[in-house]
Amino acid sequence: MKKILAVAILVLAVMVSACGAEESAKRSNPADDISTLCNAVLHFDDNSLKKIGLTREEYEQTFLGEFSKSFVDSSGVGFSDEQIAKVNNSVIAALERSPFKTETISENGDKATVKITVSPFEKFNESLLAEKLPANFDEMSETEKIDAVANAMAEVFKDLKTTEDKEITMECQYDAESQMWLPVKLEDFSVTIISNVLIF
Repeated sequence: MKKILAVAILVLAVMVSACGAEESAKRSNPADDISTLCNAVLHFDDNSLKKIGLTREEYEQTFLGEFSKSFVDSSGVGFSDEQIAKVNNSVIAALERSPFKTETISENGDKATVKITVSPFEKFNESLLAEKLPANFDEMSETEKIDAVANAMAEVFKDLKTTEDKEITMECQYDAESQMWLPVKLEDFSVTIISNVLIF
C-alpha cells in the first residue's frame, strides 16, 4: 500500500510551469495560488485545473493511471479493470471531500511561505477492510473473494473519517511566466499533499 503514496502527478508541474498568463497589475496572494493548486490536486476542481492548463479529464487520467499501477503493484491481487475503477472512483470521492485551508505566513519579494492545513483521513488498514468484508468471505471462491475485497476497499475509502488537522509549511516563489506563486519543489507538491491526506 505504501507505493500508492508515490502518486507523482508530474504533468501538473509541467503544465503549471508552461502555463502563461496575461500581464496583470497586481500579484495574487501566495495563499490563493497555493489554494488553487490544492483545489486542483485534491478536489479535481474544474476552474482550478483550467487555471493551470489542465482539464479534469486529463488530470483524472494521469492520476488514475499512476494510482492504478501503484494500487495493483502493492496489493498483489489480480484485480480487473472494472474493480480497479471502482476503488479509484471511491478514492477520488474521498479526496474531493477532504477539507484544507491556506494562509500566507510571510512574503518578501519573490519568496513566500504558505501554511496549508489539511484534515488527514484515518489510516487505511486491514481492520477497516475486514469490517467491510462479507461474513461468508472464507467460503467464497477465489474470484468472489477478489471482487469482495475490491468492494470492501471502495467502501472503506467511501467511509473514511477525517482526523486531527495537520499543518504543512511550504516555501514558494513567484513565477513570472505563469504569474502564479508556486511551491519551490513543485514536482513534489502532489505527493506531499495527497500523502498527508491519505494515510496507509
